[in-house]
Amino acid sequence: MARKGRTNRYRLDDSLIRSKRTKKSGVGRYALLILLLLAGAGAIYFYFSNAQPGVDVNTIASYLPVARKVESVTFLQNDKKVEVNPDSTLVLNPADSLQLLHVRTDGWFSWGVKAVSSEFEAQLLRSAPVTVKDIWPEESFETPKEVQIQFLRWKMPIGKISLLIRLDARDWLQKANSAVELSDKIGYLEKALAENPTNTLAKTQLAARYMEDKEFSKAARLYEEIAKSGKSRSILEQLLASYKSQRQVDKALEVYLQLLKLSEDPDDFKAMLNYLEKSKSAMETANFLQRRQRDIPAQFHNSLLLYMADLRTQTRNWSDAAAAYEKALKTGVKDPDILYNLAVIYEKGGDLDRAVNTMEQYLKKKPNDTKSWMQLAAMQEKKGSLPQAQAIYEKILQQNPQ
Repeated sequence: MARKGRTNRYRLDDSLIRSKRTKKSGVGRYALLILLLLAGAGAIYFYFSNAQPGVDVNTIASYLPVARKVESVTFLQNDKKVEVNPDSTLVLNPADSLQLLHVRTDGWFSWGVKAVSSEFEAQLLRSAPVTVKDIWPEESFETPKEVQIQFLRWKMPIGKISLLIRLDARDWLQKANSAVELSDKIGYLEKALAENPTNTLAKTQLAARYMEDKEFSKAARLYEEIAKSGKSRSILEQLLASYKSQRQVDKALEVYLQLLKLSEDPDDFKAMLNYLEKSKSAMETANFLQRRQRDIPAQFHNSLLLYMADLRTQTRNWSDAAAAYEKALKTGVKDPDILYNLAVIYEKGGDLDRAVNTMEQYLKKKPNDTKSWMQLAAMQEKKGSLPQAQAIYEKILQQNPQ
């Protein structure tokens, strides 16, 4: 009985035996499948190489489940997956990191597919991300570098892609900032702007270098573009300087008006008038100010009217001069000298009645102005009012016996 119990205690369970047999038979099936595939491949190869001599290896391979062409290549570029199609180009910056993750082919498997390049050891990209600059440490990349990567299956080409390494706007700006020669700075900034035409920083720096190099028309073009996206005093001042350097008076005046609208600064108003005086005749200046009066801030209108009246006086346009002074008085200008000037203009324009009346208004405010009393008497004489003239002369003599 003891012997029988010992035998039963150490007997292998039937379920364990079945489990081991099942596992062995599963491995056998995989091995059998592989053998069948290899046998099939061998049969195809034997058929074509013997029954149909002259058929090349590629034709034979078309009947096998191996890779014949690359369908896509997946890279890790700066921690981001990027898929590249065959015969396409992946654009890189020298500071980018790159790793080759996967090559997808039309085969059942990609055994034997290898990346090669005449420019560098392409297999370096397989193991870990590599910085592009580290692959070509001596390269400046000022000229874009194009590199081709070809994919081989057991030495047979099955596809290729290209890498284009080029500097971006940020790189060119850095080079411009570190350059010593003005021509180099300009060249680098031009390339930065070509890479990113909307880069305001590059435009501003390049325009300043153009001004320094006396390329005023090029500077003006850039400042115009910058001003379209947003006007600032510094940009308008630079644009104004570029127009003045080219003696483009009308364009400079347009910028003055923009500056005045932006700043409402009396000094800007005076600067514009001074520039007008130097650049145009009195008549041209008066016509310009009259035409553009609405573009000048309201707080300068009284001063503008007096200035225009003076210009019209210089050109002997008495009616327009009188109209400017009259308008200034209506807007509330309190300077009594306006009355004096207006009286003189009426006289010169032949309107003696209004001249006398206006001079009398002036003398009520400036009764001690002997010279103006003499002028009033002369007006009365010219008008034919001799008693009134005599009375004024007698009054002057009483006040000034000498």
